[in-house]
Amino acid sequence: MENSERIAIKNCITLLLDKQWHDIYEIHKQYRLLPNNIFKVIQFLESKRLIDVNDNKLKLCNDISNAQVAIINELMKNRKPDILLESELI
Repeated sequence: MENSERIAIKNCITLLLDKQWHDIYEIHKQYRLLPNNIFKVIQFLESKRLIDVNDNKLKLCNDISNAQVAIINELMKNRKPDILLESELI
């Protein structure tokens, strides 16, 4: 997963933590994410059953298992960009 995708996922989860319905355009407007990244984020979060999608609105699922909480926690962790990890090898 690219660093830009990780950031997009973190931003999206941060917005959805209130468990309210949010318009997809709101993600673009608030975080200036590209539509391509938003689409990938929605696909990923939907595949992990973390969000509900209804037309052009989405929200965090109401019933989240411990395994899903662990996924959210892992996604929300800060991580060094790959370029910094590569420079440490030199």
